[in-house]
Amino acid sequence: MIIRGCIKRAIAPFYHVDDYHIDGNLEFLGRTDAQVKIRGFRIELGEIEAVLAQHPQIQTAIVTVREIESDRQLIAYFVSNAAPPSDRELRDFLKVKLPVYMLPAVFIALDTLR
Repeated sequence: MIIRGCIKRAIAPFYHVDDYHIDGNLEFLGRTDAQVKIRGFRIELGEIEAVLAQHPQIQTAIVTVREIESDRQLIAYFVSNAAPPSDRELRDFLKVKLPVYMLPAVFIALDTLR
């Protein structure tokens, strides 16, 4: 009993509570946020989405990661209020507010997002 309690206290700072089972086993359930790692940088996808949604022509946006032959790229899907802005316009808008490594490689306009 004492050992089990010591182990539980020892691992508590390192693992999410849901990862630890009563029987002493650990089950890694993954990240609880939308953080990804691309070319050595940790990126919060929601941060890119929030900045992209500030563009006056963007109604809503979602950013995902696409992996092609071990190269990971950010892809932005968006719904616009009017005519969709160009990739260049969106990239220029984001460059002012985000570091270069957080800029999506591709912007894809959609009619709706579900």
